[in-house]
Amino acid sequence: MKCNNCGAEILDGAPNCPNCGAPVLPSAQGFSGSSFGAASDEPSYLKILTFVGAGLVFLGSWFPRIVYYNMAGEKEAAGLFASDGGILKFYALLFIIIAAGSVCLEVLPNLDAVKKLPFYQFYLPALGFIVFILVCTNKTISAIRDVIKLAKSFGSVLGGKVSGGWGIAWYFLLFGLIILTVRAVLGFLNSKNN
Repeated sequence: MKCNNCGAEILDGAPNCPNCGAPVLPSAQGFSGSSFGAASDEPSYLKILTFVGAGLVFLGSWFPRIVYYNMAGEKEAAGLFASDGGILKFYALLFIIIAAGSVCLEVLPNLDAVKKLPFYQFYLPALGFIVFILVCTNKTISAIRDVIKLAKSFGSVLGGKVSGGWGIAWYFLLFGLIILTVRAVLGFLNSKNN
């Protein structure tokens, strides 16, 4: 080891430089936070799949209502929460929790208690598909009629005849949940290979 002050050779364990008397500073072991790695050592494509899937689920829960009320010229609260159907508000909240939970599982590093559960990757996508089926089979909600009007006004194939009139939101939710399920399968296979 060499002295930082004069460059003289110093024996290991010596408190001071024998030449100039300068105190010996311990060598740096790297940045103090360097022991904290990323949340996981999973490939980055899994993170991308999580964010894309969660983003689509989130958009599917509120985007169509915003577009509808903007086209109609009405000022209304964002998303499915704007409807008068309480159960639809509950479903929208569940979809948002599913999207946020998926991102949290991917990003937060200290979720070892959750990650020790068997097949933990599949819990949120499975809950999402259960809620999705419940929403698609509930055809009496007035907000779905609003989404039907929105889809018909677009005049596209994504129209209101798809599963009770969800239109574009139906596709956002379906593709988001499929992407989250694919991410869960790939994450499960990746963890089994390691």
